[in-house]
Amino acid sequence: MNFWKKILGFLSEKDKDPFLVYLESTLSIEAKNLGLYRLAFQHKSKHKENNERLEFLGDSVLDAVVSEIIYKHFPLKDEGELSKLRSKMVSRSMLNALANKLNLLEHLSYRESSSNSGIQNIEGNTLEALIGAIYLDQGYQGCKTFIQTKLLEPNVDWRAIENEIVDYKSLLYTHFQKEAKTISFSLLQENLENPEKRFCMGLELDGKILAQACGKSKKLAEQKAAQIYLEKNHLL
Repeated sequence: MNFWKKILGFLSEKDKDPFLVYLESTLSIEAKNLGLYRLAFQHKSKHKENNERLEFLGDSVLDAVVSEIIYKHFPLKDEGELSKLRSKMVSRSMLNALANKLNLLEHLSYRESSSNSGIQNIEGNTLEALIGAIYLDQGYQGCKTFIQTKLLEPNVDWRAIENEIVDYKSLLYTHFQKEAKTISFSLLQENLENPEKRFCMGLELDGKILAQACGKSKKLAEQKAAQIYLEKNHLL
């Protein structure tokens, strides 16, 4: 009797949807709404109905989860240090590397010859879309569990991350000094009604705004603007 159960179980696994097997075996996800996950793996280069909205959601959820984790993990660090740690954890290079370890691109439906600008960070963008799908399907706690167990615990050395906090402004100044160019930051807007984004700072070169970002302080906004420019131009 046990022999036939094993045979039937083996046959059912063979007939199972490969994408569903990937979700369950590799990502440890038991999908309630499989359609959400299929959508997370549909890129705009090939699909009109694509993962961009899930990517937007996943980006915000990832920020929230990582913020909570590092807040608890580093109780003695101030806001500026925590912000730098979070930036390191959710940088394009980090997300692309984590996505590659999970083999996300093997299951992504996209047009490889596309000239779409989003193709540059397609791995990390897909990971964000997956996180968005998990959040909608499993809730915040389920999403947090995935991020902790599948992304952070197997791949992140907290001490190394702490020692490699990126000073984006210093990197930026070094880059432009090599090109004999002078950059500066200017206050573009001050919003008293939104403490989280009170100061909006612009990165300027010869009177042209190259990047801009907002933050609680001018220094944080400048760091964010520098990070945006560096990532956009693949300098990290």
